[in-house]
Amino acid sequence: NIFAQNSSTVQGYVLNVNNEPIESVTIKNGKKNSASNAEGYFKIDASIGDTIIIKHVGYGNLIYLIQNFNLIKVNLKIDFKHLEEVSVIGSRSTTQRVNFLSPIPVDKVSNKDLINTGQIEVGEMLQYAVPSFNGNRTTLNSIANYAAPSTLKGLGPDQTLVLVEGKRQHQFSAVNNAVTVGKGTVTTDMNVIPAIAIESVEVLKDGAAAQYGSDAIAGIINISLRKSVQKLTIQTYTSITSLGDGLTKSLGINYGIKLSPKGYLNVSAFYLFQEETNRAHNFTGFFYSKDSIVEDSIRLARKVYPVTRNFKVNTYGLNRVEAKQFYYNFENPIFENWYIYSFGGYSDRYVTSWGFIRSTISTDPTTNPALYPDGNLPILPGETIDYNSVIGIKRKTKSNWNYDISTNYGGNYLDFWAYNTSNASLGEKSPRDFYLGRTIFNQLTNEINVSKQIGQFLFAAGFQNRIDWFVMKRGDSASYIAGPLELTLNKARGASGRPGLSAANETDQKRTNNGFYIDLEGELTKKWLVTTAFRYENYSDFGNNISYKIATIYQLNNSFGFRASLNKGYRAPSLQQIFNGQTSSTAQAGTITSTENFRSNEPRLKEIGIDYPKPEISYSFNFGGTYKLNGNPSFKASIDAYQINIYDRIVVSEILTVKDIPILKRLFTTQAYISFFTNQINTITQGADFIGNYNYKIDKNNSINIIFTYTYNQTKISRILPTPDILLEGVKPKVRVSLFDTISIALIENAQPKNKWILNAKYTYKKFSVNFKTSFIGEVKTYEKVPGAYNRSQVFSSKYLFDCNFNYILSPKINIQLGVNNIFDTYPDEIYKTYSGYNLGQVPY
Repeated sequence: NIFAQNSSTVQGYVLNVNNEPIESVTIKNGKKNSASNAEGYFKIDASIGDTIIIKHVGYGNLIYLIQNFNLIKVNLKIDFKHLEEVSVIGSRSTTQRVNFLSPIPVDKVSNKDLINTGQIEVGEMLQYAVPSFNGNRTTLNSIANYAAPSTLKGLGPDQTLVLVEGKRQHQFSAVNNAVTVGKGTVTTDMNVIPAIAIESVEVLKDGAAAQYGSDAIAGIINISLRKSVQKLTIQTYTSITSLGDGLTKSLGINYGIKLSPKGYLNVSAFYLFQEETNRAHNFTGFFYSKDSIVEDSIRLARKVYPVTRNFKVNTYGLNRVEAKQFYYNFENPIFENWYIYSFGGYSDRYVTSWGFIRSTISTDPTTNPALYPDGNLPILPGETIDYNSVIGIKRKTKSNWNYDISTNYGGNYLDFWAYNTSNASLGEKSPRDFYLGRTIFNQLTNEINVSKQIGQFLFAAGFQNRIDWFVMKRGDSASYIAGPLELTLNKARGASGRPGLSAANETDQKRTNNGFYIDLEGELTKKWLVTTAFRYENYSDFGNNISYKIATIYQLNNSFGFRASLNKGYRAPSLQQIFNGQTSSTAQAGTITSTENFRSNEPRLKEIGIDYPKPEISYSFNFGGTYKLNGNPSFKASIDAYQINIYDRIVVSEILTVKDIPILKRLFTTQAYISFFTNQINTITQGADFIGNYNYKIDKNNSINIIFTYTYNQTKISRILPTPDILLEGVKPKVRVSLFDTISIALIENAQPKNKWILNAKYTYKKFSVNFKTSFIGEVKTYEKVPGAYNRSQVFSSKYLFDCNFNYILSPKINIQLGVNNIFDTYPDEIYKTYSGYNLGQVPY
């Protein structure tokens, strides 16, 4: 701590009130910047009579007058009002910035904000906390039951990159095969990390592929984990619907252990049990005969189903879920300025969904009256196991170099079954219960990151090696084989409800990706900040790519600022997409059909004019402004407009009917319906986000906080590639052959709300607070196929949802919250009963 005095250099230490060093503190003297190291030490050019500004996010600012060249020692006090504003995503600078001063828009949601939504899992919490985020729960029979598709800005689930503590989180192991939002995409399961383990969630609403790697076309969701020590948190949650079903119970425990003055181990455990809900309508179909007189007479004789038809046959609503989860976060010094860190967890979620009712009518290919003389309802459970662990070391030197070296291994596997069903082609010899197979996705990421703050400029660079594995394993042979009744009675092969993975579906694929990046960031003037990033990536199966980003913010004064960014992004098709060979059960025009999706390397696809998929390329533009009013009341606001152009967007094709297309009849002799992945479209997404935050402290006991957030986005398909001529040869005039038709177009353009806003109003009186929330979710539009006619559509109108919760701090250690979500019991519009999507009352919403 002894140094030689220098007439142009001031040196010192920045400490907290406990005399512990604070690193990465910004010290400014005019145009000259410096930052403290891990020991709190700094030095900066200055003269006697100069003033230096010492500031750090979460602490009060300090203005220090230089009177001599003695060693400076300052203690900063915590400023609680600004602790939640700091953003750690979007920049590798050690100079932490509040969101108001960031060149890119970031929403930050604290753990308290998540809990106040009244939801139980992270995906649903973000749905009601961040307008640009949509977590789409799916209740139909599909892979999406096990991992709900999550989207930003109305784009696809696989166009958002999810990070935990700044490290890449792996994706789910299976492709969403439902005709719903995110059809044909692979999501990242937001619900594998328990909310009690989370300190905050940041949503970066700008393209960031150049900074963090491919997939970050729409933006980034970064989850920060709890680091608290010597504090036990227990959260219990119980809820039930107004109809008395859907009972949900959970228990979460979090505890942190202090390992050393700078070391900690924070662990979380979580258990959830959620009963199903049922919002199916009365069944209007037939079980025994399509002749209503014969049907009624059989019902009277068998006494199974009432003749009145006022009864339900299926379960349609929220799935039954049981989850057990564990998460940890660890960091500790190992020797001078070196730290070892690790975090990760394990999640086991068992989800039960139900299929459509199977009748006994002999002409239906999925019925098996020999086993089920009164029909059957398939039960379709799945167990998804998720695991990941990151271990690394990091160092900050006295000369402000930062090093971070880490290994990140994680993955997911899904086992799924079908109960109370049969393989109709096997008749009475069919089993009733089936194991359907397993999908596996594992990811290993090794990375090295270095950075240095040089005055007001940041230099950062790094290398990342990523290895992906995708595996599909077969199920029971009876779950996929063709029995003798396939030819004699036209019965469908495979387990009815969800056919199993076959020997032909099995795959074991690997991909390697190597990436290098450089970040440059600096304050060109006191008011003007510019950041740039360049990334080179090489895929073992797709070759090279260069992504880039430039972003800037200019502060006109202490209140107004303008920001803008330009990005080039990149996303290679996932292994789960290009090697997905799976048969799915789909309801089309009231008929249950089985469709086989072919892998992209299937030789027959080349013969029908379908090329192997190539990567998506995106260009995005963002422009916005920020405003801040200090004092009491205080007000902050930002608005950001954007446009995202995506070329060669990867989609799953329409389901093609083999018998209608001559070349398919010749090549695909054992399939009735097929699909595949293709770069069929280009899209343009335009939108804007607005955030306003008003705080008013009435007196020492009373305060008001109002937050209004609004998002608008619209995606349009700017180009659809024509159907290959070879598929059209010999097709009858009335048969429409399109690889991307109205139903899929609507899923891209109209199936997510274009408008969404959330208004939160909170009043606090001493230990009591009440929070009212209004959510507006805009209209959506869907299409369905009509045999021999134009496809028809239905608009589902916009809705307002009203929530309220009361919070009371009973003691410093006990907090109680009581709330009601959807106070006025608002339902979505019903599907028209004349539409096949209504499925005879089985799917009313």
